[in-house]
Amino acid sequence: MRLVSGSPSGRGPGARCARAVLLGVALWLLLAGAGQAKTPLVFWGWPAPSSPAERSFWAQVEKGFESARPQADLQAVFPSTMGDWLFRLLDTERAPDAAIAPVSLARDLQDRGLLQPLNSRLNRLPEVDLGQFFLLARIVAQEDEVIYGIPFSMEAAAILYNPRLFLEAGLDPTPGVCGTWAVFRECALKLTRQDGQGRITRAGFGVALTLYHLLPWLYANAVPFYVEGGRRVGFNRPEAVETLEYLVQLIKDGQVVPPGPGDALASGRLAMRFGTTAEVATLARTYTDLELRLTLFPQGPAGRQPATVGWMNLLVVPKGARQVGLATEFIAALAGRKGQEDRWEAVGRPDSPRPDFYQRQAWQELAAARPYLGDIPQVLAAAGPFPFIAYEGINGVFGPLLRRVVEGELGPAAALARAERLAQRVLEEWHAGIRLP
Repeated sequence: MRLVSGSPSGRGPGARCARAVLLGVALWLLLAGAGQAKTPLVFWGWPAPSSPAERSFWAQVEKGFESARPQADLQAVFPSTMGDWLFRLLDTERAPDAAIAPVSLARDLQDRGLLQPLNSRLNRLPEVDLGQFFLLARIVAQEDEVIYGIPFSMEAAAILYNPRLFLEAGLDPTPGVCGTWAVFRECALKLTRQDGQGRITRAGFGVALTLYHLLPWLYANAVPFYVEGGRRVGFNRPEAVETLEYLVQLIKDGQVVPPGPGDALASGRLAMRFGTTAEVATLARTYTDLELRLTLFPQGPAGRQPATVGWMNLLVVPKGARQVGLATEFIAALAGRKGQEDRWEAVGRPDSPRPDFYQRQAWQELAAARPYLGDIPQVLAAAGPFPFIAYEGINGVFGPLLRRVVEGELGPAAALARAERLAQRVLEEWHAGIRLP
């Protein structure tokens, strides 16, 4: 650069002009450098925040991450529909740097080769090693020892019940007391109430016969849903027939939801119902007079212990991510213990996939005041994997068959045999690359 000459003293007009020019250039370089130092990190979240608390949480996440890493410009986006989000993820040239994916979608993306393997990066982040999470994580967050996701949240099916009604019926309200199918049926019948005309006004349990509701009962009777690494369905066996027959018997016993408004458990129309671990906090806040506990599904005749089924949302890094290292640090911060604690404090949803989250003194004190919170980690620890491979298509197979079983048009053995044939076809198409909606 050629500077305007001036007097040797450096005090003349030319010198002052030169200094002004130099200062201006320096300021421009400083601002330009600051702009270049910001690294965009695009994160796709799901589902979209639906409450002020959730929106506030994600705003805190953005502020906290950028404060800890000043070079980062976190851009959190929540697509309006799953379809749009899926399209964006599959288009690797426009892929985000990190995303939340339901486990079924994460596995699909992994099978298509669209996710970054995280093993080497997680070796440097021991707080989010898969061993820090419930056992289910080691089943659903990796394939052939390749880790493709970090658990962000977890839910499991559970039996929700009112312990006050147990006491009134002369039953011990401790979780797991009705822990076998034979005893559970006895408990349900003792909890059932009728009016003067013999109509059931309160059922002990409300049976719903869909694949979603059937799964934990299958697991409790040692029935695998898949075999051969998910290449074949494995549910058509005598233990599954026994499971369906048991549930049909409960229906014949009157163990269905009596008609009426509102939540059947909160209104007293059920003493026990199918539910999930994640809903109990909201249920307790909504129905403040409701006494609430939750437990596993009782052990079937062929089962080894009470059981349930669970599912997770995973944090993933797509293959097309531009900031893989920064993205891994971000998802590790979300999945770490502090990130999980912050989310609970902001949102109040008890769905952490980390055992150490529930071992904290603060949680133990909460559980002492609200015992249902203390039941959650025991349920999560026992959860087997939700059958996420080709689930939508297989669910479509089961729906009409189970309805016919309930209506008495089709026996359990025949229904399962037909479901096996049709579901296996769906599964083979899925593995061949045909993804059913």
